[in-house]
Amino acid sequence: MKKIVLLTGLLVCLLSAMNQVQGQSAIISGRIVDSLTRETLPSVNIVEIDKNGRFIGGTVSDLNGNYVFKVSNVDNPVQVSFIGYQKETVYVRGRSEINFDLSPESIQMEEVTVVGEKMGHDGLTSVRDRATSVARIELSGMKSVMSTTVEDMLQGRIGNVDISSVSGDPGAGLNIRIRGTASLNARNQPLIVINGIPYDANIDESFDFASADIEKFGSLIDVSPEDIESIEVLKDAASTAAWGSRASNGVLMIKTKRGIKSKPIFEYTAKLTSAWEPDPIPMLDGAGYARLITEEHYNVTYNTFYSDEIAFDPEWEEYYNYSQNTNWVKEITRRAFTHQHDFSVRGGGEKTRYNMSMGFFDEEGTTIGNNLKKLNLRSSLDYDLSRKLQFKTDIMYTRYDQENTYDVEDYEYGGWKSLRSVAYRKMPNLSIYDRDTSNVHYGEYFTPISTLQGSARDAYNPVAFANLGEQQRYKDNARALFSARYFVTPRLIFNSTVTLDIFDNKIAKFLPHKALGYYYSSDISNHAVNEFSKKSSIFTFNQLIYRPELGIDHELVFMGQFDTEATQSRWYKTESSQSASPFLTEPVNDVHLTYFGSSFSEYRAMGLFLTGSYIFRDRYSLMLGAKYEGNSKFSRESRWGLFPTFSVFWRLSEEAMLRDVAFIDDLKLRFSWGQSGNSPAQNYLYFNTYEAGSGISYMDMQGVRPTGVELTSLRWETIDQVNPGISFYGLQGRLNIEVDYYRKKTLNLYLENSGIPEQTGFSSIDRNDGEMENRGFEFLIDYTVVRRQDFQLSFNMNLSRNQNQVLRLPENYSLVYGNMLENGNYKISVTPGEPLGGFFGYEYAGVYLSDDDAIVRDANGDPVYGLNIDSPLTMIMGGPSGYVFEGGDAKYVDQNYDGKIDELDLVYLGDLNPDLMGGAGIRVQYKSFILNTFLFFKLGQEIINQTRMDTEKMYNYDNQSLATNWRWRREGDETEIPRALFNDGYNWLGSDRFVEDGSYLRLKTVSLSYMVSPNLLQKIRVNEMRLFATGYNLFTWTNYSGQDPDVAPPSRPDVLPKDYSKTPPSMRLMFGATITF
Repeated sequence: MKKIVLLTGLLVCLLSAMNQVQGQSAIISGRIVDSLTRETLPSVNIVEIDKNGRFIGGTVSDLNGNYVFKVSNVDNPVQVSFIGYQKETVYVRGRSEINFDLSPESIQMEEVTVVGEKMGHDGLTSVRDRATSVARIELSGMKSVMSTTVEDMLQGRIGNVDISSVSGDPGAGLNIRIRGTASLNARNQPLIVINGIPYDANIDESFDFASADIEKFGSLIDVSPEDIESIEVLKDAASTAAWGSRASNGVLMIKTKRGIKSKPIFEYTAKLTSAWEPDPIPMLDGAGYARLITEEHYNVTYNTFYSDEIAFDPEWEEYYNYSQNTNWVKEITRRAFTHQHDFSVRGGGEKTRYNMSMGFFDEEGTTIGNNLKKLNLRSSLDYDLSRKLQFKTDIMYTRYDQENTYDVEDYEYGGWKSLRSVAYRKMPNLSIYDRDTSNVHYGEYFTPISTLQGSARDAYNPVAFANLGEQQRYKDNARALFSARYFVTPRLIFNSTVTLDIFDNKIAKFLPHKALGYYYSSDISNHAVNEFSKKSSIFTFNQLIYRPELGIDHELVFMGQFDTEATQSRWYKTESSQSASPFLTEPVNDVHLTYFGSSFSEYRAMGLFLTGSYIFRDRYSLMLGAKYEGNSKFSRESRWGLFPTFSVFWRLSEEAMLRDVAFIDDLKLRFSWGQSGNSPAQNYLYFNTYEAGSGISYMDMQGVRPTGVELTSLRWETIDQVNPGISFYGLQGRLNIEVDYYRKKTLNLYLENSGIPEQTGFSSIDRNDGEMENRGFEFLIDYTVVRRQDFQLSFNMNLSRNQNQVLRLPENYSLVYGNMLENGNYKISVTPGEPLGGFFGYEYAGVYLSDDDAIVRDANGDPVYGLNIDSPLTMIMGGPSGYVFEGGDAKYVDQNYDGKIDELDLVYLGDLNPDLMGGAGIRVQYKSFILNTFLFFKLGQEIINQTRMDTEKMYNYDNQSLATNWRWRREGDETEIPRALFNDGYNWLGSDRFVEDGSYLRLKTVSLSYMVSPNLLQKIRVNEMRLFATGYNLFTWTNYSGQDPDVAPPSRPDVLPKDYSKTPPSMRLMFGATITF
């Protein structure tokens, strides 16, 4: 027994000794001072670090720089760090007192040079080793340009990235095309990715069927330019493969600024902008309008036309209301002002880095009734828990408070009834305000129930409509992102990201009775609309990256990525009219309910992406990959798709024959091929759908009827893309040239409304069939001509061309629109061999000089006579009208010489696709001054000038442009403007008369900035101050007669590229300053 007790005691003593040896604690103390000034440093961090680099204990120095700290294990290092000083790491080694002399760390922002390869936004491949087509913009090089929005900054700077706005109103959405239109009915917009996660604020557009034809405002990019570090545009299938079907039309990747190791750096930017519109189309005044209307009637009836509304009779009691000279477009236009403020702070230490920013944007529109206020909040936090584990978080929030005129995105007041379209056509002799017999008004708008132009519902008072009609939009867009990175080994990395996006929208509209003056009992009087929508998305991305060690000549990388998306969308809309008071602006209480609708939609997707990349001796590279993706928009039979990709490059500059060529830094040939999927925009297409309602009944019983066929055979659209290219860097980094050629072919086109026998109970179904192709080239040059200490001169230019062609469509599929036997129409025909967006019309040949000139002629120009008739035959209009052309009528080319104008005389008139587009800029820096200029151009696009058609047709009571003063009036007049005919004739058929070349060259930006002298700033404790002034859209050189030639492309194949003279992009002058301290 004594032996057992003795042995137990010895064992306890031994374990105790081992514990003391392995984990002996100690208490240390000391003082921390500045090594130069010998001043004590308070609040210095003292931490104990374990073998994995984790902080396991710590304290801070007191006001006198003293500290006392207990170390749990004397074998662990102790680290001392303080912002602005170099950190120190020591071991205890039996000491109880350790003093520290910290040396200041000198950091000058904007002058730090990072040695090493720059990684792409994918975090996998360096920019230098890419074999794909990716364009990159570093925002640090564009600080002097100081754009107010991301779209302003990007337009024209990247080849084949066409960015246009729906209109020039504040908050108008974007229409972005990368390498053309790839689908007839599926998605054509690129994917926007912010910090590695897709960002899509668009709500499901299939909810509101009543407004399905409206050109919607797309989502804006909810990031301020001041928060952006760099932007990459991924164009080919090989570069977008990881993002799956959403990226089939390219990817716009935005990387925002993050925290850095430094003292807190504060930055404040203020901008003030003044904006004004280019000159509008000049219109007739009151007297000229009256003469025109009188002439219109006389040319038809040969009798004098009289109406009190254009008689200018002082004895009439409404004389002053109908005897004005009102420029309606001018009355709804104003000079607008915008102010913007951005504030940020960033910094951090060894373990934690942070960046927080706030921005406020308040913009007036140049059209009255349009304003936008936007609040941006963003924060990012990077925390290194240990050498192996890192965390990142991002919080983004954007609040929109947007005010628009009532017509914006309205299903009734769009197109020809939109505010500016009505303003162009409105009778100019009408008064804005209701005047009494003494020509005195009291601020009440003049809104008669009807005028010569028709009812007030259609021909309303534009000023009253803009000021009294209300539309408020409230948007709350929020994102929360959490990311973790774990180094399993130094060469095996696991990344995991979870993101939640929430988008809340509300639209409140109200059109009071006084805004129109129409009948109170109508469904548009005191019309109120409430629309709510909410979208929430959860994204997860899990990546495993492995880089094996194979020696100096080999570089191999493998990546596997599994991603998921779950999105829910909710929508609700109520409309009412005839409320008891204009102050009851909500569709509630005792009102006439005109519409009620709600919907819920859910969408899910998941994908697995596997890729491997190999580089041999920094000379040859091969990348192979495949995306396997599932999508809930398809049935089980067609839900999954496999999309392979590969890319290669050959670095010629590493070959012996070119290695010693001094002016070549890097030269490589690259080639990529890949396929990507594209899905329909709608959900639930593979279900039978039904509808019920009061309008569906049988023998006084409520009924239910099917509205959709079960489409289980729908498949993915497949976009097959080939992209060879050349990349060159030379002259010690001063010259960069990129050349790309691509062929982008869409297979299994998704076709809506393909005809089927009506015996099935349906007239059409959606299906996959057909092919379409985009092909083109891109050229980029960026050249620093002079690089000296006090002077730099650089030049950049990009050129691109995209050609679109429909290759094949099924025989029973017809996409033809437009009755060409009526005035004002053009024919749309999606035809194999022609580009998408093309249109047909008549060839305009001027005006018949006289009745004798309006005769039928053969191919030789000789008159054609009828059987047993001595006089030549007269030209007629085809169809049921049989209208006989006379002197002064519009003359159209009789293409088949049959003596009548009909659809057999149609010719192809063009399309909106430009033949060539690009931009060029010059940057000059002299000492503290920087001058930036940038020009943007498009060549060869054809636009239907709808406003010109509406203001030159001289067919009804609409006001017309000054060009009509040169109209035909009598025989012998030589002019290009036909005679005025009231509701008669065919003087405004859809022809090339109203189709104009929309080519233009625009001075997009001119910016001058000045860096204030550091010596001066030291006195006020400011690190940096930049003053700048920027002009936008100051000059546009074009032959286009409309206000602006940059017309957004149609969003659907059955919509023409028409210019309705929506609010044009404004000319702007911006002044501002950036202060860093």
